[in-house]
Amino acid sequence: IVINSKYTKIVTAKNTTGAATNYKITIKTTFTVTSVNYKNEFTYKENFDMQNFLDRFEEKDYEKNIKDNLTNIISRKLILQLFQNQ
Repeated sequence: IVINSKYTKIVTAKNTTGAATNYKITIKTTFTVTSVNYKNEFTYKENFDMQNFLDRFEEKDYEKNIKDNLTNIISRKLILQLFQNQ
């Protein structure tokens, strides 16, 4: 299995001073699955809308948890797809 993943965090809203208040986190992952008689490519994309935190440390910790959760969702989708293709 070859995995290609891309993470993006874009600002979706700003306050009146121009500071970011909302973000959209996106993880797009492409899996290329190859075996002796099989080759297929699966692409999954998951998004999450997040609000800005006043505490930067708390925000980074929350963002890491969101990344982990989105990654788990994508992994489960791949596993389900592979079982369906057997």
